[in-house]
Amino acid sequence: MALKNPCWKVTMLKGDNRRDRVLTREEFERLVPELPDHLIPEFYVAYYTGMRRGEILNLTWEKVNMKVGFIDLEPKDTKNSEPRRLYFNDVLWNIFKKESARKAKSPFVFTRRGRPIKSIRKGFEEALKRAKIKDFHFYDLRHTFNTNMRKAGVDQSMIMKMTGHKTLSMFNRYNTVDQDDALEAMGKLDLLLAEQKASKSSDQVQTGISLQKNRDSKEPLSI
Repeated sequence: MALKNPCWKVTMLKGDNRRDRVLTREEFERLVPELPDHLIPEFYVAYYTGMRRGEILNLTWEKVNMKVGFIDLEPKDTKNSEPRRLYFNDVLWNIFKKESARKAKSPFVFTRRGRPIKSIRKGFEEALKRAKIKDFHFYDLRHTFNTNMRKAGVDQSMIMKMTGHKTLSMFNRYNTVDQDDALEAMGKLDLLLAEQKASKSSDQVQTGISLQKNRDSKEPLSI
């Protein structure tokens, strides 16, 4: 009788569990109104920074610079033990200014009824159902951020520095990212999202014009 599994030293192949799901602009506009008020700030922070859920929920005010406008994550705060600095755009400025009113009540940035928020899963999943968005998880906001940054033309090394991805390590070792680079990256993201919103509005106007022309062409001629 075998006392040990004869295959115990065999390395199992890992399945491909990568996800390519991103939140489209249309889905974004459907989801935001359905989010409970206490989850809106966390959602925006994830959408505009690519921060992980744990990094957001555990964020304390000592890591937020309200004079310049950035978040400093220390090695102990990140999954890969690498420090990161993430700068604000206008949306994040407004969020952190609003949240700072509760600063005296808790060291944590994101709270509910004076206590740090521990979980967002239930509220987020219910909002997704109301918005009729399928196969999307909070973590996918990280991939959405990466994709939007790439489409905005932000350099790959900059995106990797902002999200903490550690591939292409040799390239990053010799590539310096400074404050001006990071602020320019956030500006490019804002421009892309504004263009997406404007494009959607333009398409809706053009569709309305086309429908009106079709109706006019079908009207009977008066005799």
